[in-house]
Amino acid sequence: DYQTSFSLLKKSTYFERDDDLDLLARSYELGMETYKDCEKAAYIFSTLIDKKLLSKKNAAKLNDLGCQHYSKEEYARALAYFIKGREFKNTDSIYNMGLIYHYAKDVNKDLLKAKKYYLEVLALDTKYAYAYTQLAYLCYELEEYDEVLKYVKSSYVKAVDKNYILGKLYQLGHGVEKDLDKALDYHMRAYKI
Repeated sequence: DYQTSFSLLKKSTYFERDDDLDLLARSYELGMETYKDCEKAAYIFSTLIDKKLLSKKNAAKLNDLGCQHYSKEEYARALAYFIKGREFKNTDSIYNMGLIYHYAKDVNKDLLKAKKYYLEVLALDTKYAYAYTQLAYLCYELEEYDEVLKYVKSSYVKAVDKNYILGKLYQLGHGVEKDLDKALDYHMRAYKI
């Protein structure tokens, strides 16, 4: 009986045995015998990480491990590593947390939470180009067109993204006066890059 097994497993984690915690986290990650809950799985995985990799020198390693899980679409495990990397102010980990919430990778899409993480990255490193780019796209989704313009005008945004976003703004008249000639010009620039 899987329900009984799951119930016993939850109780056994009171003793914090690593194998049981890992199995419980996997159950939440995959929705086996319980509801799928990436954030709960990430929390449990992070408890295991605490026991293994807690030092500032491992912050980049935490992000690398998170990226490995992200690439395998194991988002709960990835999030757990990124959360731990964030504790050491690792900008890559924080940025990746933003991506998980921005693009709803096994969590509910939360643009405000994603924006908070991208801004946190920029507070730590004002030259983090990808954060500017993602903020521009995210603010476009939130229909905060003045913010889009602010982020897209950053010298750190790649030319292809800058031209694409500006083309979209001029094409639809969002935050700027609608101008199809300018829109076409920006889209062509983006296409040629």
